Amino acid sequence: MGYKKGSLGAALEGKRKTPLDDIVTDESLAECIGCCVETVRSYTQQCELPFMKIGKDYYFSLKSVWGWFISRQRVKKSSGEIVPFPGNGNGSKPQNKQGLAIKG
Repeated sequence: MGYKKGSLGAALEGKRKTPLDDIVTDESLAECIGCCVETVRSYTQQCELPFMKIGKDYYFSLKSVWGWFISRQRVKKSSGEIVPFPGNGNGSKPQNKQGLAIKG
């Protein structure tokens, strides 16, 4: 089973041999995204980061975490306001170059 052996490299390279190669532990996820394990656990406790719990252990699907990252994209407008990135699947309407919603 790939999730116990830390098959992070194979999953990131797209060399998945089984569906479980997409599953990583909190330690592997922290290494992958470049943060500390405590940050991953904090987001997990706040139920913001998609996870699966099996017994006492937490596991993460790289595909689900990637989707979560994409949904959280933000842009800073020239006014200094931070707004959701247009078209990231968060339900916001597409915008034109001036940042105005396109009617549709």
